[in-house]
Amino acid sequence: MNFHFGDSNSQINAEVCVIGGGPAGATIARQLALLGHSVYLIEKTDNSQNKVGESLPPNILVLLDALGLQKRIEEASFLRPDKTIVRWSDKSDFTKHSNGQRGFLVNRGRFDQILLEAAKEAGVKVIQPAQAMRPVFDDTQCWNIPVKYSSGLLKIKAKYLVEAVGKRSFFGWKKERFSAPTVALYAYWQNPNVEKYATLIEAGREEWFWGAHLPDGNFSAMVFIDPKRKRSNRNLESFYRSLLAESSLLRGCLEGTITSKVKGCDASSYIDTEPVNKHSIKVGETCFSIDPLSSQGVQAAMNSGLQGSFVVHTLLTRPENSADAIEFYQNRQKETVARHHKFAAQFYSEAYFHDTESFWRKRVNSESSLLPAIPQKVSDLSDNMRLRLSDSATLIDVPCIAGDIIVKRRGLIHPSFERPVAYVNNAEIASLLNIIPQGGTSAEIKQAWMPYISPLESAGIIDWLYTTGVLVDSLSDRVK
Repeated sequence: MNFHFGDSNSQINAEVCVIGGGPAGATIARQLALLGHSVYLIEKTDNSQNKVGESLPPNILVLLDALGLQKRIEEASFLRPDKTIVRWSDKSDFTKHSNGQRGFLVNRGRFDQILLEAAKEAGVKVIQPAQAMRPVFDDTQCWNIPVKYSSGLLKIKAKYLVEAVGKRSFFGWKKERFSAPTVALYAYWQNPNVEKYATLIEAGREEWFWGAHLPDGNFSAMVFIDPKRKRSNRNLESFYRSLLAESSLLRGCLEGTITSKVKGCDASSYIDTEPVNKHSIKVGETCFSIDPLSSQGVQAAMNSGLQGSFVVHTLLTRPENSADAIEFYQNRQKETVARHHKFAAQFYSEAYFHDTESFWRKRVNSESSLLPAIPQKVSDLSDNMRLRLSDSATLIDVPCIAGDIIVKRRGLIHPSFERPVAYVNNAEIASLLNIIPQGGTSAEIKQAWMPYISPLESAGIIDWLYTTGVLVDSLSDRVK
């Protein structure tokens, strides 16, 4: 979108100003526009030079579908590998084939631009390329954001500010690192002698490797190391090449042609301790960064943008619910970080050097994870078994999304759950549990729930509650 302003004192008034047009920024801007807000987004690049390769797992399709963007991404002709070749827990390779849905290997510049185009169509005013300078919060409870643009200096006045600026913040970091420090070294190659149409992952003695072909014909090869090793090697390309030579899956890059400079970036995991308040919110990597081993950084960023949109909408339209909205976002942030930390620690513990090399030992510790292990149980529930609520199950008030607003609802907590559950199949779980007949059978519970949900839905929910241990056999010993 082209903007033309009369002079350097041009000012625009908006409800929301989003700084940063990556996946998180584009997502929250689009969702807020769809919710009826006036949104301006400032992005400093035109995306044409951004060739960073990203691997998006198959489960991102669920999020893309929820956002109404699945078809756009599927039609963008990104590569969709059907296998991953892994050398991790022993010295031989194994291949994981995609069963059903496949993920994407994307060029981030093009992927981000697709999301920005979708935001524009929803009504977001995108100013690109433009440089936002430090926002100032004034006496009228509004943000003043100076913006350097091709036509001069623009001023945006907004009620609410969204920071989606990656691993930085205009107001200084309030971050806490929760992983061993890690640096990614990467470059792009043409004609490497490596496996085609597959994602490659390998554990090295003091590093791990990732590689994949990109839609533009380049091959992206990354090495994740301790930052001390980077600092002790002044010739970065020579060091990077020596690392690739140690990889059985990626050493074939050295038979091709390197087409970019070797670069390094921080790949450590961290969390911002103040992600939201009544006047601003941080989304994506400004809010948290997860271990790249999960390949879910883009998905987590977009999800934070989606969740953040409901939070901002609540803050702007239901200020009386501000405390609930802030608590909701803080809870979701901590859960996301804990989940991915636990996953990465488990995967690091499976590497064949995990018990001998310090690089791996530093990354195995998962004591900070707050997520309980979910019991795996095959249901032996019979129709005439009498059921009761487990002593470990409790109902508490929790903030959750109801329609487009964050509100307090009664939620179920249990050691099997990563977070309190307020709704199941669009029904309030507290309402269902409160009308369970004491010592009732599965059939009696279905009858009690009939005014609210169908018998088929009832059967599925009862089985799920029993399998997770929320409902137990009323004749068994009580949980201690």
